[in-house]
Amino acid sequence: MSRRLKTDISTKISLSLPKSMLEEIDTLCAASFLSRSAWFLQAAREKLEKERLEKSRSLISHLKDLE
Repeated sequence: MSRRLKTDISTKISLSLPKSMLEEIDTLCAASFLSRSAWFLQAAREKLEKERLEKSRSLISHLKDLE
């Protein structure tokens, strides 16, 4: 009997991009053997992490200014 780990449920979305951008993404996907979904998931994770880091740095800077 296999046990499944609790994971986030995936949700389908519709996305509009310039054709040239999609072609560039597809080229990158083909070169790295990634699906579009995997590429977008990786890009979204990187963007979220960057936003979290910037928010944390901003908060730390603000707190230092209050000292």
